[in-house]
Amino acid sequence: MAELLYADRIGVGLVDGRKDRFEESVYLLNEEFTVVGRRLASDPDARAPRIGDRFFDRFKASPMERAALRRMMASVSCDAFLMRAGGRPVLMLTGFFSRTRLLAAVVPEGEIRASLEAPGAFADVLEVWHVQLSAKARVSGDTLDEDRYALLFEWISRVHLPLFPDGNQGGRLDAEIRAIATRLACLSHLCGCRMEYDLSGFRYVPLHIDDLDLLIGTALAVFLMAHRVDRERSVLVRGERLFGDGPALNVLLCCELPLSELSEIEVLRREAAARDGLFEVYQYESGAYSLHVQFSICNQELSAQDIKVKRPFEVGGEVVRAYSVTDEEITAVQNEINAQKQ
Repeated sequence: MAELLYADRIGVGLVDGRKDRFEESVYLLNEEFTVVGRRLASDPDARAPRIGDRFFDRFKASPMERAALRRMMASVSCDAFLMRAGGRPVLMLTGFFSRTRLLAAVVPEGEIRASLEAPGAFADVLEVWHVQLSAKARVSGDTLDEDRYALLFEWISRVHLPLFPDGNQGGRLDAEIRAIATRLACLSHLCGCRMEYDLSGFRYVPLHIDDLDLLIGTALAVFLMAHRVDRERSVLVRGERLFGDGPALNVLLCCELPLSELSEIEVLRREAAARDGLFEVYQYESGAYSLHVQFSICNQELSAQDIKVKRPFEVGGEVVRAYSVTDEEITAVQNEINAQKQ
């Protein structure tokens, strides 16, 4: 990984992954396994699916493997899933699917692929890294030598561990901002982008983030889009707190394409609307950056998502349950019931 350059202040810095060599291709998939974003390996060893293609039309997987993947997608864990697809190992990152309805398929090549062909020899190590194996991936093999083990360790750390928030924050108020900056830096490298960032807008107030899967999934999609559409593959990231929406990220980049051709934007906007979350896109005709993406990094509380639950109330000595979220709605239901009894 290229060197990370940090400024003096916490949460402010620059990372540049544009010269990194990639031993894997990354595909962003929607819940129907259609490719909505991608970043190819430096030297792809096979024909790659394009945006709009169905991933498993190119990388064939057995019904058993597909069913196991579906079960992983239904989980809320941050585990990854190593499966067989297209006659080769494929690492599925499903940890942010429950929040974004997106998952990432990472297709390794070269020495990494060779090491993962028989992962049964080090399945216990993969378990420590929160990587689950499918039935067809549980293949026994010879123990890896020290060099190949180190190579595999570095690779899995680079593509998977950004999903995890820091477990040891030491009670410092700036720890969560450091965690966000570190994971954004890892994602920008994974997508081959240059990222200049300033998270000081969070104001170093505890964010109370239990996990970062909404941040990770959305930022991954936006960075993959930047790699695809921005000639310089460069983004400017700023953090801020918005009244009513909490902490949010602003990502600015250059894009000459219309929004209708940005598949990453379409799927993110649809999912944010489904959970009543913040996801806005602005286009400018002039200026250094022509595209501005703004999104919340935390889910709203359930009470703020317009989620209705059945609440009991009494009318004429009779207990009635109805879906409601406000006192005004309860009054409306009571009036309706009273009118029906008259």
